[in-house]
Amino acid sequence: MDNFIFLTEAGKDRGFGHLTRTSAVASYLKKEGFDINFFLDVEDNFTSNNFLDIEITKKNWLKNFSFLDKFSKNSIVFIDSYDADIQFFEYINQKFKNSVVFDDFDRISYKTTAIINPNLAFEITEYKKNNAVIGGGEYVILRNDFFQIRNKVKINDEIKKVLVTFGGNDNHAIVPKILNLFKNEFSNLQPIVVAGNDFYASKLKFAFPEFKIFGKLSADKMAKLMIKTDLAISGAGQTLNELAFLGIPTIAICVGDDQKLDIEIFFRKKFLHNKIFWNDDLKNKIKESLEFFYNLENRKKISRTGKSLISKNGVKNVVNVLKNMENKKCWFLK
Repeated sequence: MDNFIFLTEAGKDRGFGHLTRTSAVASYLKKEGFDINFFLDVEDNFTSNNFLDIEITKKNWLKNFSFLDKFSKNSIVFIDSYDADIQFFEYINQKFKNSVVFDDFDRISYKTTAIINPNLAFEITEYKKNNAVIGGGEYVILRNDFFQIRNKVKINDEIKKVLVTFGGNDNHAIVPKILNLFKNEFSNLQPIVVAGNDFYASKLKFAFPEFKIFGKLSADKMAKLMIKTDLAISGAGQTLNELAFLGIPTIAICVGDDQKLDIEIFFRKKFLHNKIFWNDDLKNKIKESLEFFYNLENRKKISRTGKSLISKNGVKNVVNVLKNMENKKCWFLK
């Protein structure tokens, strides 16, 4: 049986989306009986309490990857990174027979065995640097916690609770702007904030003591919080996939170049009422979206649409690609 090596990154500035989706794949493989080595490039104060089913080794593998020499060439390497460069992938290509990369937007020429785009936006992503790419709604990565509660989502007659979350970071300080909007113009609504990390949560609590604000939550707690809200305001990354899968009406704000295609495809598929970018007139854009969502039928329709877009088998489909590599059955094997 071949060994699986996972290499990814996370942190205050990089967020936790890559860690979330790679750990879901690694966890599935571990339950299937495969040996897993999971290496994470992250700040020293990171704790892996939310990922207890796999053992995570903190390693600055982006700068020093010679430690990989000890692994068999038959090991299958799985990479999810915005920072790994062409030199790194040349090393991986020479050292290991098979490797897979998660790619969201044709970032560089990878020279890997396979590329998986685990996003709905795969169908509008133009690949020029790479071939042998698979992806789409059938490969979106969701954690098990979201499967078990999907049927508990209820669209209430009125909007009362609004989830506000922008993943592991909020580089554009969007959350304070939104909370000020609720404070001054929508005091009838109750925002519930998930700040992504405990340090940012403490800063927000000091500035907005009247609101309920959480730091980083486990997948189980996050999923349970989502289904208790009537509306969400989030970034257009991994959280948007989770909200769509559950059918939570959402106002999405694009906070980076890597989310432009995501917000575009969800808008085209009619899960999003409009496209909002971090440097837009957020006050008026959000107010206009809220007016749309005050209509119960609009929220019900959006909810049904979201549920139709994301497969519950994303992790399984990604794992099947890896298992077929292990069994030498992939059509794209070298």
